[in-house]
Amino acid sequence: MSRVVHFEIHASEPDALIDFYTAVFGWTFTRFGDMDYWSISTADADGDDGVGINGGLTRREGSPPGPSAPVNGANIVVAVDDVDATFSLAIDQGASSAAVPEDLAGVGRVANIRDPDGNLLGLITPDLSAMSGA
Repeated sequence: MSRVVHFEIHASEPDALIDFYTAVFGWTFTRFGDMDYWSISTADADGDDGVGINGGLTRREGSPPGPSAPVNGANIVVAVDDVDATFSLAIDQGASSAAVPEDLAGVGRVANIRDPDGNLLGLITPDLSAMSGA
């Protein structure tokens, strides 16, 4: 079976999005040589916890998606401890609301934002009881 092993975020202003994702999720970024590309580590400070994947941030070629543009790429969904708190923090850091936080039975609490460059991003606090069969 094939698995997703990497994600990429496109940025019109890489430094601005690096600041955004660092503030909201605590991700760390390392520039890849002289290229307009940064590796993203989503692991905590202690290293890889074995959950999730890492990614990259690259300079966008062309215009960012407009507010009503359809998703024409992959939507990244980030598991967080508290969707409401993360949603509020993201808005404070320059994101816009794409779907306010709500509960989905058997799934968890979810929301969608657009980062400051217009990329759609999902947030989820999973309903762990539904996943464990409890």
